[in-house]
Amino acid sequence: MLHAAWPDGNVPHIRFSALDPSVEYAPGPTFWGTQGMSPPRSSITQPPVAAVAASFLLERGGSTVEDEVLALLPALEAWHQFLLKERDPLDDGAVALLHPWESGMDNAPRWDAALMRWEPPEELAFKRVDTSLGNPEERPHDHEYRRYAWLVEQVRRADFRQARAVERSPFLVEDVAFTAILAWAEEALLDLGRRLDCRVGSNERLSALKRGLEHLWTENGFRDFDIRVKQHVSQAGAWELVPLVAPISQSHTARMLERLDSEYRARWPIPTVPPCDSSFEPRRYWRGPTWVNVNWLVIRGLQRHGFHRQARLLAGRTLDLVETSGFREHFNPHTGQGGGAPDFTWTAALVLDLVMNPPP
Repeated sequence: MLHAAWPDGNVPHIRFSALDPSVEYAPGPTFWGTQGMSPPRSSITQPPVAAVAASFLLERGGSTVEDEVLALLPALEAWHQFLLKERDPLDDGAVALLHPWESGMDNAPRWDAALMRWEPPEELAFKRVDTSLGNPEERPHDHEYRRYAWLVEQVRRADFRQARAVERSPFLVEDVAFTAILAWAEEALLDLGRRLDCRVGSNERLSALKRGLEHLWTENGFRDFDIRVKQHVSQAGAWELVPLVAPISQSHTARMLERLDSEYRARWPIPTVPPCDSSFEPRRYWRGPTWVNVNWLVIRGLQRHGFHRQARLLAGRTLDLVETSGFREHFNPHTGQGGGAPDFTWTAALVLDLVMNPPP
């Protein structure tokens, strides 16, 4: 993925490596407008976890992987620079997204208000295969997908220039989970630089991200900020727990733990949306199901802030869930029934990490 980075440092969330016309895949390079590029790729980014992964790799592989990790650092540095240079239009330290897919939480209700304020053109053409490959009751609705497609078109019409896309896009939301992950990754990049004697990472960027997280703190906890209407997004969801991985205050972590114990109670935690919320749907993708990647982030965040008992309990329930229902993409938080894709690799990878590196 790092080798597919755009010239400005932006790392895409999809790289197309083998273009076979007989393979029906959507959204493909034509959807993104990158079919003539080498390599074809998406025009939007993804949560910047790569520096954290590289740090884990060096920690566990030691000198045997130093050269491989060292080779990653220039692209990681460029990506982090890009995110705070091009995606912080308010200069408040919080990272703004041009598309819900950049969050990894595609159809979460946190995006509803920002998406439904405007209408894409009726003649907009797009093709979906996800609803034929999976259960449509677990997938985003067509009216959401039309807006996703239009936001992709906006980046293409901006000639893939970030400043122009940021200026024109009808959707521009500061993402609390994305910002927290970047703060965690910036810490990891600074640590990699020290360990490998390489000038990467920035204390100035880290300070800015801490400031950004404070900007996203409200009386109800961490919330996204919609730049187009200049207000915090009231919708609660598991994304508000992700800042546990970041350098935040004890008072914030205590409040987050209270919300985890009260708002997110479920037989199989953590539901993406509080079960008492009107937007909760236990089977529909990011509108309610439990995801192992969210649990893993919260587990590692709980560890960071010394909540070891809670981390062990959540890790145990996560492993029990996968043992019960398999390596599924996501799970019904009430019944544990698996949904989405079977044999899902990030579920398997994170379960492996929890088994090999359990909370103390």
